[in-house]
Amino acid sequence: MRFPPAKFILLIPTAYLLCVGLAFAKRKHTHAPLPSKVLEAKTIYIDNETGSAQLGDKAHDEFSKWGRFQIVDGPQKADLVFLLSVREYAGHYTTPQTTQTYGRVDDSGNIYATSQTSGGQSVEVIHGRTFLTLIDPATGQNLWSDSKPWGTLFTGYRSATRGLVRGLRDRIEEQEPSHRSRSGAFSSAPRPKPRGDDP
Repeated sequence: MRFPPAKFILLIPTAYLLCVGLAFAKRKHTHAPLPSKVLEAKTIYIDNETGSAQLGDKAHDEFSKWGRFQIVDGPQKADLVFLLSVREYAGHYTTPQTTQTYGRVDDSGNIYATSQTSGGQSVEVIHGRTFLTLIDPATGQNLWSDSKPWGTLFTGYRSATRGLVRGLRDRIEEQEPSHRSRSGAFSSAPRPKPRGDDP
């Protein structure tokens, strides 16, 4: 089949734009640099303050599959604290206090709750989101944080907790090679395990 000359000329820029669009789509997205303390950490403590053991189990399972960190049983033994919560981190992690979260968890793992500290201060709970915050246990400093919305009927019932851990994994694995070449250090952490589907 032969194309008339005019239509054939119009196909050239269309094909070019299509190729450029595909090239940009395939280009790897880069992230902002993580602190050295995050990239050099070997031990972590998972502090689940969501009020749901189910979400803590998901985080523990995802970190175990990754195999990048050794999970310890207390913040004193950890290089980093991974704080899982339903509210933004307000600092003062090293300050002793008790936080009680009241509410319920539905069949999809979504939390409907309110929290109160031992001092009587109310803490706002962001309904519909799970937060993951990386904390320096020695100083209480927030080294990195992110949050994800809970899955819904319209967006798909994906686990926000697993998505946060996998997102952090992508960032660390993206930046580790260049960090090692700059510092001359090699991590002794176990070799990462391949990702698997939810059990």
